[in-house]
Order: sequence, then C-alpha cells, then structure tokens
Amino acid sequence: MFKGIIYNMGIIVEVLKKSEGIRIKICCDDLLDIKEGDSIAVDGVCLTLTKIEDRFLFFDIMNETVSLTKFKDVKKNEKVNIERSLKLGDTIDGHFVSGHVDCVGTISEIKVDGFAKIITIIADDSCLKQIVYKGSVALNGISLTIININDKSFSVSIIPKTLELTTFSLLKIGDPINIEVDMFSKYIQKYLENRGL
Repeated sequence: MFKGIIYNMGIIVEVLKKSEGIRIKICCDDLLDIKEGDSIAVDGVCLTLTKIEDRFLFFDIMNETVSLTKFKDVKKNEKVNIERSLKLGDTIDGHFVSGHVDCVGTISEIKVDGFAKIITIIADDSCLKQIVYKGSVALNGISLTIININDKSFSVSIIPKTLELTTFSLLKIGDPINIEVDMFSKYIQKYLENRGL
C-alpha cells in the first residue's frame, strides 16, 4: 500500500527483456530505508525489490504486469517515480494507492494555468467510468485530484512542487501514463453492478 506522494526519482540504467518478463536496474540516490523483498512503487506499479547493490535497485517485472502498464515500452535512461510502501504510523498525505495499474492513458494536452500545469489524459472507458470529478487518481504513482472529466479524457492540475519532485516536468504530449483509479470508486462500482444499478 502506498499514498502517492513522491519524494524521490530514479533512472533506469539497464533493461533486460526476456520471454518470461523484464528485469530493470534503477539508480537511486536515496534508498529510502528499504531492503530486498520490499514492495516499491515504480511509476505507480507495485514491484518487489529483488536486489540492492550500492545505489542500484533491481526489479523483475512479470509479463502480466508488462502487458497492463507502460513498462511494455520501458527504455534505458528513463526517469521514474519511486515510493516505498507505507509503514504503520505514516501519515496519509495523498490517498490509498495499491500500485495495481488499471489502464495506460495517453497525454493529449499540457497547458499552463497560472503557476500550475493542467494535464489532460485520454483513457479507456473502463477507467473513465470509475473516475469522478474532484476524486482522486494516481498517475505514474502520483496522487492527484480530478479537475475535469468528459467521455474521452480527464484533467489534473499540477503545482510547481509536484513538478519539481516528480517526472511530471518531463512529460510530453503523446506520452503513455500509468493510471490507477481510486480503489473506493472501484468498490462502489462493483457494489452497484452486483445490485443491478
């Protein structure tokens, strides 16, 4: 379990693609008080840390995860958001994030609004029907609030501090982005479906 508040980024320095999945090596300056076997969110995807070597973190990504996330197009030298899992007693500054990506969206617009940036993402119907105005969403692992939604896309507003601490400052139109909708929205939708509503 995570909260979607990013304090650290890493750089993918090695990508090894095999038939059974992908192994990535990430250089990370702050190891975040983590150990082998821990769950780490990498761009919002919950991965198991298989090895630590100096400042390098190693992860094995199984084919199921590759197929459902933007890791299908992962590249060397790509920057990623890193978040360690929650510990008992941690504050919840964002919202509850499981690290299980629901779909991959595409950035369709980036515009400046005062000191903030508004980013619009095209997403699948399966994701959009679970997203609500002023609700929470995790994008590449970052907890954000929905400021607009229509039948094809939704928008979020990014403050300068978030741009500074995350990979959002590097995003471009056309880039893929991992989307995890608020888990409470999923539970409510499932409840309504089971009730035939």
